[in-house]
Amino acid sequence: MLQRYLALPLLVRKTVQTDVIRSIIEGPIVAGSQSLALLILLKGSLQSRAEGMHADMLQAVLFGGSFLGMMLSLAVLQGAARFRISKRWMMAGPSFASSASIFLAIIFYMRPIAFSVCLGLGFLFLALRLPVLTSIYHEIYPIDKRGRLTSISFMAYQLSTVIFYYFAGELLDRGMEYAPWLMGLWGLAAFLSGLVSLQLPTSERLETTFKAGKAFLLPFIDKWFGYVLLVWFVFGFANLWIYPLRVKYAVAELDLKPSTISLVLGVIPEMTRLMFLPFWAYLFDRINFILLRMILNFFLALGIGVLFFSSTATGVGVGAFIHAVGFSGGKLAWSLWITKTVSKTRSAEYMAVHVFFTGARGAFGPMLGALVLGFLGSYGHAYRNISMLSIFMILLSILMMIPILKDVSKEP
Repeated sequence: MLQRYLALPLLVRKTVQTDVIRSIIEGPIVAGSQSLALLILLKGSLQSRAEGMHADMLQAVLFGGSFLGMMLSLAVLQGAARFRISKRWMMAGPSFASSASIFLAIIFYMRPIAFSVCLGLGFLFLALRLPVLTSIYHEIYPIDKRGRLTSISFMAYQLSTVIFYYFAGELLDRGMEYAPWLMGLWGLAAFLSGLVSLQLPTSERLETTFKAGKAFLLPFIDKWFGYVLLVWFVFGFANLWIYPLRVKYAVAELDLKPSTISLVLGVIPEMTRLMFLPFWAYLFDRINFILLRMILNFFLALGIGVLFFSSTATGVGVGAFIHAVGFSGGKLAWSLWITKTVSKTRSAEYMAVHVFFTGARGAFGPMLGALVLGFLGSYGHAYRNISMLSIFMILLSILMMIPILKDVSKEP
């Protein structure tokens, strides 16, 4: 395996090495954006205020920050191309801005609304980089090795995330006054990530001729692309509107302590993704990615059902494990499926549209999920009912993929 890696071109190896370092540094931020930030909000910042707060909406603002960034990435990508900003700075600039926002959130820790907005902005800035990162992978990594080479970086940040989750859970068990220190590590990590991104050996300028206003016509011009986006929206919405509710379920319904929540919703899922990622990367390089997506969605639906129908930490952990099996390959497929359908010069353009719609469902999905959860509460078993709605939507998406279950070009 080492010999095969050393046989790769120097440009590819340098990209892998730099991206792995960046991924390791960003592990703590990944942990924060997924569960720890919500936990700190619920048990820390919100507890500092005596009056009632709209906790569900603040969770949605915090969780939706990165997805709002995905929506804005479409316009940012056009601006970057117009002003000839290098790909390196398209990666580094948002990282520096994220660092500043996170440190500002620490200052407003005792003010839940300002805290949620500032920290949400920190996650927003990092999400602006996603189309550019996919473009870098498409530009440098060969088609038959793209999934496995990308998975090396994913595994690196997964391992870093696991370690930070465990450390953070143990620290928060001692007291929520340690939360600002953990956030300080997120801010430092974002800054260092920006410095490392400047070392990426990518082409100097972002090459794309698209305009943000016209980009929305792509799903109608390329009808196959549009249909895939529709399918992705159905199961993506079902997954994202319920994702932040896992933390609230563990806190409000099961009353689990921070270290337990960090274990079952952090360490276990991240370790699972780490273990299964090489397997999914291997399949991504070899089989029809629509078939792969159908298999992954089955695990997502099953995991959601087990998690929200469980009343113990063990059951939640099992559900999180099953969900993470599908999510481990899902992130890879989400990041790279564009590279199997369009040319290198248009991958950033298509990816920006894909990222925009992901951002739309991620930004507004949690808010709608909070409203639906409140509505279902009057009927009892609110969490189980909303999980059943999610499962139905994911299974529907699997059926919707059957008509497009055919070979996809390996390289346009």
